[in-house]
Amino acid sequence: MVDPAPGKSCGSCTLCCKVLTIEELQKPAGVYCSHCSIGAGCGVYPERPDSCRTFLCAWLYSPSMGPELKPEVSHVVIWEWRAGRVVLADCDLDHPDAWRAPAVINFLRQTAAKLPPGWLVVAKLGRQSWRITPAAILSEEGDVIGFVEPRVGPVWRAALMPRR
Repeated sequence: MVDPAPGKSCGSCTLCCKVLTIEELQKPAGVYCSHCSIGAGCGVYPERPDSCRTFLCAWLYSPSMGPELKPEVSHVVIWEWRAGRVVLADCDLDHPDAWRAPAVINFLRQTAAKLPPGWLVVAKLGRQSWRITPAAILSEEGDVIGFVEPRVGPVWRAALMPRR
């Protein structure tokens, strides 16, 4: 088991218990797990299912992710699915645009630029998904939202580009 980054803990954050699907418990994405005590943690932690046991929240284990990216603050759970070679950003359905917040989208764009070939960065909201690249957001419908001219520091604006 990997230890959390120094100074980090789940604390009152229980967003993974809401946004993720837990097949062993037949818990769909978007609703809190029946074992979750919101703001306090898992009521069956010692007996939790394997998918919960092996889940690694990127914020918890990454020393470079600041407090603005903690899931209970950003409303987005960022995690890595190694088998699929995907970094996922699962957005809380109650905050549908949270993945588009500057801190989140810039983190995802920068992550896409650093990943090895063959890896993807995907933002998810329920059944919808968007691929995040260093240059653009690509929707399932074919829209391309390109990152244009930096504003202040590493924060980029995005602009819808016409379909080709």
